[in-house]
Amino acid sequence: MKSISGYWRELVFPLLSIAQEWFGSPREMKSKFPLRWLLLAAILIPAIAAGAALGFSPTWRGHWRKCEVMRQIHERSGLVRVERAGPDWIRPLGAYYQNGDGNSPPIGVYDRIVEVRLIDAGVTDDFLAGLAECKDLRILNLSQNDLAGVGVKHLTRLKHLDDLDLAYTKVSDDDMATLGEIQSLRRLDLSHNRLSGRGFHCLQPLENLETICLVATPLRNGALEKLATLPRLTMCNIFGCRHLSRESVEAFQRAKPDCRLFGVTSIEPFWQDESESEE
Repeated sequence: MKSISGYWRELVFPLLSIAQEWFGSPREMKSKFPLRWLLLAAILIPAIAAGAALGFSPTWRGHWRKCEVMRQIHERSGLVRVERAGPDWIRPLGAYYQNGDGNSPPIGVYDRIVEVRLIDAGVTDDFLAGLAECKDLRILNLSQNDLAGVGVKHLTRLKHLDDLDLAYTKVSDDDMATLGEIQSLRRLDLSHNRLSGRGFHCLQPLENLETICLVATPLRNGALEKLATLPRLTMCNIFGCRHLSRESVEAFQRAKPDCRLFGVTSIEPFWQDESESEE
């Protein structure tokens, strides 16, 4: 992916080449009529001024940031889905992205980054700060990265994010208040994290949440009941949550009868062990 200076070279060098064809070399131009100098200035100065104004406009500054994010995603072997917008003729040369099909089409000034997958990609807090500039991002997979705290806080700036995968990260109960700020979420995957459910009450602002995956998390009794207040929750996966008791699961099912609870059969053998130990 080309840098900003690369774009300037592509803009200015062709203009200089055209000028040299019209007016000859600088030494030849000195011996010619000054009117040609004025004509050259009349062509180049407005062109350079227009290019500078365009380059420093909010739209293009956002594009430079977007290109930098794309470069970092490419370095981490991540995958991106982009929705095209705007005319093709304004697409700058040299800004490419890698998508799931293995192609590398150019990304335009008005194109929108809507999905990013960075699985086990060494994602850092600084990178997430830049990624949060992609305001149109809707699907984000950050599983198997060492994320928590400050890194998760950056995600609250993504106001259109509706699918977030944080499985196999370092997210804890202390991060639930931060996740509760991403009110656009419809799907949330917190599987394989050290969660007891202590902070699930902080997820109550997620009124649009429909699916939550909690596979193999050490949830404690009472955790599911805190999710029963989510109005649109229709699917909850608790596969491998062996610390949940029968009473806790049944209480959630009574409080939320329209929510499909997956993975119950995986923890039923532990209930039998509990009943046998009580006897």
